Amino acid sequence: EEVNEYWGHTLYHYEDLATPIEKLPDVFSNFRKKAEKYAPVRELIRLNSLPPSPSEEEDSIPAIQDLWYEAPDDEESSVLPFKGGTTEAWSRLRHYFWESDQLKSYKFTRNGLLGADYSSKFSPWLAYGCISPREIYYEVKKYEEQRVKNKSTYWLVFELLWRDYFQFVSLKYGAKLFYKTGVHGKQKHYDYDDAAWERFEAWKKGE
Repeated sequence: EEVNEYWGHTLYHYEDLATPIEKLPDVFSNFRKKAEKYAPVRELIRLNSLPPSPSEEEDSIPAIQDLWYEAPDDEESSVLPFKGGTTEAWSRLRHYFWESDQLKSYKFTRNGLLGADYSSKFSPWLAYGCISPREIYYEVKKYEEQRVKNKSTYWLVFELLWRDYFQFVSLKYGAKLFYKTGVHGKQKHYDYDDAAWERFEAWKKGE
């Protein structure tokens, strides 16, 4: 069967960047300014239909519980138990944007640690492709039209830009990201004398 592939894991398509990946700026702010000024956010791709999924009788794929997964006893005690899939991703978005109306204060609450709604918590669904950055972007734009447009609504898109940047950096440098010498091949020398280890021990003890 014919397979069509689409680049959808970042907000901006890599072909639309002001500079090619190999010349990506090494400073985020330089990337952001050029992206916001020159790169369009492509329209969403709508699928008319998907092929039917196999019935249970025909499906030979085992459930994850049949393989290795065992849910921890305290899974449901999480402040926000994550469930996979597009339906769950959009349920979270609707709750955060429209039902609890939290987007309007995102910039000022996003670094909190307690509670389900201090931040969007979209990351797991974004990472697995259950929802796309462009889908979130256009929902932000709808929110700005229907509710409010402020620093917080911009800031969620700003965070998606950070996410884009790190993915494009990984495309630019590849395995160099994990080299001891760094992406620029600079050898670092560390002098671990006794005083350094004493400071490290003090740091571990909170002293």
